[in-house]
Amino acid sequence: SILAGNCPGFMQRMVDDLNTSKVPWKDVLAYYLRQRFCQARGNRHTFTPPNRRYLYQDIILTSRIGAKKPKLAFSIDTSGSMSPKDIAAGISEMDTIRRLYKVDLYLIECDYSVHKATWVKPYEPIPAVTGGGGTSFVPVMQHIKDKKIDVDVVVMFTDGYGDFGAKPDVDVIWVMNSTVVAPYGTTLKVD
Repeated sequence: SILAGNCPGFMQRMVDDLNTSKVPWKDVLAYYLRQRFCQARGNRHTFTPPNRRYLYQDIILTSRIGAKKPKLAFSIDTSGSMSPKDIAAGISEMDTIRRLYKVDLYLIECDYSVHKATWVKPYEPIPAVTGGGGTSFVPVMQHIKDKKIDVDVVVMFTDGYGDFGAKPDVDVIWVMNSTVVAPYGTTLKVD
């Protein structure tokens, strides 16, 4: 017997297209982490624990501390100017980052205010997103500062039509689906 599918072909192609990341995150974040994160923190030395290579000679030397896993925040613009397809593309980009690097991401949903903010593990389901108001990126940066969220970089997925505010203390990578260029941080374009 032939089993019928539960999704029309054209719709499955549309869903598959949305689930494909448009940004080469492996290259983008690898460059960022190499330049700003690993080099700055990978050359630290400590006596606890001491270097084991010399202990048998009763010599105590420092050992290197390896770079810790990066802590990333990912903010999705859920304002009215973002279509459901745009928001789905943002979720796809976030999912690609967390699976590629196997890191927890601090997911922030924001339009004119922060609606939800939570840590998302690499293999747990992505929470549903809501929103639909105006656009401001200031609440995202203020939320990170006020809640003392320890992140190394904030990735903002947006169309860029909103209030950027002053440059924050944290590094920002803007993923724009428009021609807007952010006044600070690194701007990447996606279709």
